Amino acid sequence: MNTIEWLQNGRQPGARRGADRRDAYKRTILSDPRLIDALPEEYAIVQDPDGEASDWNRERIAIFICTDRPRERYFYHARCAKYVYEEIAALLNIKKGTVQKNIERSLLKMKNRANDSLFV
Repeated sequence: MNTIEWLQNGRQPGARRGADRRDAYKRTILSDPRLIDALPEEYAIVQDPDGEASDWNRERIAIFICTDRPRERYFYHARCAKYVYEEIAALLNIKKGTVQKNIERSLLKMKNRANDSLFV
């Protein structure tokens, strides 16, 4: 009887809440909105209202991208164009994991360059 109930509900018989719902509470981070408002302005995420990058940001992006290999640039541009990993992999006839690794590698390089750069 328990097996049938388990298969019908997808939960342990007699349990008040499923494990999937309990884990959600463990991952929840509570924060006070006043604390977020008190953060310094340098940590604020500034977005242009029209969604366009400013000239300064475009220049910074160009500096970082110009030193990447053409294949890395292709992955990065495809990801910025809102393609998902599966679509990029299908276009290049490679595996999704390869696309993901290359994008992560490219972003890591950009992050390291940003930390090492004097001008950005």
